[in-house]
Amino acid sequence: MQNLDNVCMGHKKFVFERQILRKLFGSIQCKEGWRIRSNKELQKSRKEANNAQYKKAQRIKRWGHLNRKEEIKLVKKIAEWNPIGVSTKGRPKNRWRDAVIYDLKKLKL
Repeated sequence: MQNLDNVCMGHKKFVFERQILRKLFGSIQCKEGWRIRSNKELQKSRKEANNAQYKKAQRIKRWGHLNRKEEIKLVKKIAEWNPIGVSTKGRPKNRWRDAVIYDLKKLKL
């Protein structure tokens, strides 16, 4: 499904993004003193969805749209096409369909 390196890089990207947001929005003063903002507070401050969550939602939305299409449509044929023949050596290529299935499993749908 997804390569472990891609998952690690995605996680590192989000950690870096949160560090930048913490610098931009600053600390919060409370009774005990100053504290850093939590991830939820950063997301509320930003007032927009996480990029990864947005991509997953769009992918699932397109997948549903494709499934509703008629069987004779070219787009649906291309999306469901499986190549015939010998595959190349090494790790299989990440396909769009595999990413959608991974997202659905992660959401337990």
